[in-house]
Amino acid sequence: MSDYSSIKYDEKRNVIRNLKEKGRDWNYIATYGRNNDEELQESLDFMFEMGTFNYKISAEEWKGIVREQKEIEERAKEVVMVSGGVEQGSLEVPKHERSAWQMYIEKLRSQKWSPDAINELENSTLAILRKISQDTSETGPRKGLMIGHVQSGKTASMAGLMAMAADHGWNMFIVLSGIIENLRLQTENRLIGDLTYKTGNLSWRALNNLSKRSPLSVRTQSLSFDLNSRDRYFTVCLKNKTRLENLIKWLYEDKHKLAQMKILIIDDEADQAGINTSDIDTQDRTAINSRIIKLVEGIGKDKAGAMNYISYTATPYANVLNEAGPGTLYPKDFIGLLPTSTEYFGPKQIFGVEDSEYQGLNIIRRIGDEEIQEINEMQKQIRDYRMTPALEEAICWFLCAVSMMRNNGYQKPISMLIHTSHLTGVHGEIADMISTWLKSKTDKEIIALCKKVFEREEYQFTVNDLFDSFKGYSVKRDQINGYPKFEEIITEIIELKNQVSHIRLGDDESLEYHNGIHLCIDNCRFNGVDDENNFVRLAYPEKNRLERMDKAPVFMVIGGNTLSRGLTLEGLVSTYFLRVGKQADTLMQMGRWFGYRHGYELYPRIWMTEDTREKFVFLATLEEELRDDLQTFRDGGASPEEYGLRIKNSPKLSWLRITNANRSQGAIATDWDFSGTSNQTVVFDLDPTILKRNIKVTENLLNGLPHPEESPLNKSLVWKNVDFEMLRVKFFSQYTVSKNATALKDMDVFCEWYEKVKNEIGFTGWSVIVGGTREGEKWNIGGKAIGKITRAIKSNNAKNTISIGVLRAPADLYADFTKEDLQKAEISANSKLEISNSAVNFKREQVGLDKTPQLIIYRIDKSKNNEIAEDIIGISVVVPGAKTGKSYAKRLTIDLDRFVVGTGTDVEE
Repeated sequence: MSDYSSIKYDEKRNVIRNLKEKGRDWNYIATYGRNNDEELQESLDFMFEMGTFNYKISAEEWKGIVREQKEIEERAKEVVMVSGGVEQGSLEVPKHERSAWQMYIEKLRSQKWSPDAINELENSTLAILRKISQDTSETGPRKGLMIGHVQSGKTASMAGLMAMAADHGWNMFIVLSGIIENLRLQTENRLIGDLTYKTGNLSWRALNNLSKRSPLSVRTQSLSFDLNSRDRYFTVCLKNKTRLENLIKWLYEDKHKLAQMKILIIDDEADQAGINTSDIDTQDRTAINSRIIKLVEGIGKDKAGAMNYISYTATPYANVLNEAGPGTLYPKDFIGLLPTSTEYFGPKQIFGVEDSEYQGLNIIRRIGDEEIQEINEMQKQIRDYRMTPALEEAICWFLCAVSMMRNNGYQKPISMLIHTSHLTGVHGEIADMISTWLKSKTDKEIIALCKKVFEREEYQFTVNDLFDSFKGYSVKRDQINGYPKFEEIITEIIELKNQVSHIRLGDDESLEYHNGIHLCIDNCRFNGVDDENNFVRLAYPEKNRLERMDKAPVFMVIGGNTLSRGLTLEGLVSTYFLRVGKQADTLMQMGRWFGYRHGYELYPRIWMTEDTREKFVFLATLEEELRDDLQTFRDGGASPEEYGLRIKNSPKLSWLRITNANRSQGAIATDWDFSGTSNQTVVFDLDPTILKRNIKVTENLLNGLPHPEESPLNKSLVWKNVDFEMLRVKFFSQYTVSKNATALKDMDVFCEWYEKVKNEIGFTGWSVIVGGTREGEKWNIGGKAIGKITRAIKSNNAKNTISIGVLRAPADLYADFTKEDLQKAEISANSKLEISNSAVNFKREQVGLDKTPQLIIYRIDKSKNNEIAEDIIGISVVVPGAKTGKSYAKRLTIDLDRFVVGTGTDVEE
């Protein structure tokens, strides 16, 4: 088949593009509206005579060019991309064998990439390329966002885009790479390996730590950016205030060279560090954000010939909820999805998605509450570390999995992750404890422990389970390595157990690897070599060294923040994961276990708490809904400037914020689901005016209700079947929640939601409960007296604000039960009361109160806390779960009418 990608066909492609813009279909264009090839040839010859073409072309060639352009357009449409519609339609896949793109593809083939995976990458890369611009001198910078998965190969897409763009004339590439130097180096080395070839058409050069003080040989005036140059340059820059400032000065040192630059900025992990966390209603900006904007928008009238900014992330919540409009990094031109390989193990595959065929792989093992408490106590004291049951299982499984993979001939690094704390002091203690435990066990004891775990695991997750749970996994069943007989791996287990150490440093300062376990501590505290000449951090063997090793090297990695984002753990088969973030983007980025598992699909296991597993299920569901929305917006022809991306944020999971509040300042709520939620105020403003007003609002409500009953369980005051409209008017619309609270701040939205769904869900009248004590100063309400409560102050979260930890007493969740209800639910004054939503809902359903919401009120006594000038009214709102099967998800979207113009003033982060 002929190659029609050459620039000599550009004139013909321009004619084709003009015909498409006029609404002509592909059949018309292929024949140019003529009846046969003879008439078509006459028309093509006429265009040559008229000067439209600078050389003659045959009818066969014309049809070939049209056919290729049609295929390119159809492939690009397969990529989900919400955009403003501006494209460079003539750009196409470079075909020359020495082009940067084709040489990159050849490298991927050598790495055993499948043809389908390469085609997906090619299509998505072309789609992105056609959204960026080769000349922004008049229009201003092009801005886009590409959403991938954690550990899914975003770097492959970035390298591919750089290669294809370089073939089309872009000549300066800037990769913004996180805030950790070793991750920056990882990215830089990866790009050098992916892009630099001795035999290519282009000459690539990596530039590092650029500034006006750089050697003359790498200053802009010494580099070649003219149209005929084959030179291409890239730099990987930390999101660091000084480095970004130096890079900007380097770019603007020679304005003539700047005008020749066609720049592509790729913001890797774009939700990290570069988000503006200052108040977006002011002109102030965080230091890094302001410099990235300066880098993209330019300084004054001096502009690059082309400026394109593309952010890449797996967790785009901050990027699309932070701020929009001119002078921001909002992806105004396009938001797209990177394709997901059918061989990728992601959140959907591992954890499952609510109400879908994906129910997750049976590879999650539970860490019990007692063990969590035990480890937390050890870490709090940073002493007396001892092995715990689930950690012991995870280590034994690691020994089994490594031995199986070696038995199967696996030659790449194999890893275990232990992630219990961000505290660097803890990591060394955990490492010492594990090393001591392994040494204390005899070979016979370890074999017995491993065998017990092995026999359980080979039964619980089989090849059939894999294909039943991972719909569409494209690796053939007969290529999946199964479980050998346990006796076949005993020798490997013993060898691993008996050689545990850090990576040794040789006399020539080279890293020395052995056939046992390399115990690595990866955090900022262990940056060098210890007193015994050990290299403590994680360092996998380089490719040439790895090829000379007789067995796959093994690494047990303990760490904190460096393991939470960006760092790839190769061959990860066992994970012990305790540390949990409060934000969706942070938690998802901790998932080092996502990725490709060729050759060991059956072996990965993850030990975590049930609570954490449920959070990942929610996040997997969130991610799928986000992708569905993008598909809908694309099909509807929406652009990011016209329609802000919506993100589910269900208050059913009150522990979670989609992203930090100051990273989502442009967010507005569009619809919510409060069913099944139980929230309480634990953060309070100390402004006496607010406190007094809340007391007055509360007393006005309660004194306006009929005579209360006393709870037979704990003597709390109870009003039953209270009309919601009275609560809305007299309380919810007037009670003030602290602006620093994470729950119950959106009372107006809650009231709107409740009115819409109360009949559909079938809510009854409310129970209003005043909880208190039998002793202490009394609060007289409705002709009854109840004792005020006391609560210890846990922290001062902000100026004139306090936090109390827990407000609600467990018994008050059952305070509206009658004596008969309590008997039926088997609850007494001496009962240990369940307070989980599921347990409370079950008990309330037993007695017919499963559709009765509760407003629980407490008055905190000021006399017991010197910091409090007035009594504090705290509340809890409990809404039963709806059983309609319908989802009422709160969604957040960017407020597109609210924006900040200009780069403003720097604010330190």
